Amino acid sequence: MPRTTLLLYTYAFPYGNTEAFLETEIQYLHSVFNRIIIIPSSKPAGLRDIPNGIKIVDDLALRSGKHAILKFFDGLLRSLYRPGFWKEIISEPRLLARSASLYRLINMQGGADRTYKITKDILKTYGFEPSDTVAYSYWLDYYSLGFARLKSSDNGLKCVSRGHRFDIYNDLYDPPRIPYQGKNLDLLDLMVFISNHGMKHVTGKYPFSSEKSVVSGLGVKDPGFITEGSGRGELHIVSCSALVPVKRIDLLIDGLAALSKTYPDTKLRWTHMGDGPIKQELLEKCERTLMGNVQFTFTGQMSNTEVMNYYKNNTVDVLVNVSSSEGIPVTMMEAQSCGIPVCGTDVGGVNEIADQDNGSLLPADPAPGDIARALASFSDPEYRKKKSGKSRLSWENNYNAAKNYCDFSVMLSNL
Repeated sequence: MPRTTLLLYTYAFPYGNTEAFLETEIQYLHSVFNRIIIIPSSKPAGLRDIPNGIKIVDDLALRSGKHAILKFFDGLLRSLYRPGFWKEIISEPRLLARSASLYRLINMQGGADRTYKITKDILKTYGFEPSDTVAYSYWLDYYSLGFARLKSSDNGLKCVSRGHRFDIYNDLYDPPRIPYQGKNLDLLDLMVFISNHGMKHVTGKYPFSSEKSVVSGLGVKDPGFITEGSGRGELHIVSCSALVPVKRIDLLIDGLAALSKTYPDTKLRWTHMGDGPIKQELLEKCERTLMGNVQFTFTGQMSNTEVMNYYKNNTVDVLVNVSSSEGIPVTMMEAQSCGIPVCGTDVGGVNEIADQDNGSLLPADPAPGDIARALASFSDPEYRKKKSGKSRLSWENNYNAAKNYCDFSVMLSNL
């Protein structure tokens, strides 16, 4: 018998502008579940549209938004009496020497306790039967650690979490440990990863989680158009990311410089969508490094709608991403839905979306010449047209929101 009640735990959605994938996913969840309550853990400005009938419970956001010092000591007091806290310290003593790591550990315990209480209150207040309810966390974080404690062998509550990037890859932290990750996985009924790479990383570390782990990708809607390429003798390259060191835009600029020297007669255009703290530094590097045959534009931050409108109204030959760390980039999904070939570094789950059929897969640490050679190929209109068709097919088969989110919603309901 399918379950009809869903409790959805988010970082902020439907507030603010993060977790953009949920704007589409919620439509499909709403078509399957009769009752949905969203429990965000923060409440930034702005409320996005959600389907009628979905309720928002702000209690976790309001309690988590207490003054940082009070929140820290509240979590510390809760942690000191928990054996699990001391097991984490014993397993990784360096947590005590890193203030950020210690704060994350304490916040994890405090947040889990708050989530536990709020979830218990929701089930009681709304009269939801645990046996008819799925508790779903969009991130493998304290939300799932908290609500999974309510599960027992006889009440039937099913507990699920997605896993993306920062919430599953322990090597992104110093020391390389995510607090309570093993405990979290042990309590869940189902762990849903957005990439095969992510699932292999976690199940390799926690083999017991293999039997409850699946991959269910994210997705984007069909834009209803195909982006055209430039004419012969022109090459328009687009990148889309935050301007932060991990994205290695400085390396991309070096690649473009190498490209412009090798092909001085080609009219090169580079458009970067996105903003960030090192923008001025990168602009200055462009002025110093790029030759006169390269026209570059930094658009600043753009919404998803603005990005798709840009693809609709401009020619684009290739989207490039040279990041040093990724999950599966949404920017590549968006580009592929428009038939834009993609070029990316072989890090994280990028090789699951970018390859030599639909674009180009670069080494994890490419030299500027590697980037230049890969991008140069797309200046041939026939070559680009072939890659465009394969790029669109990759979206249809793997990142089509209508299929992915429908299948995912039914899977949750049938737990």
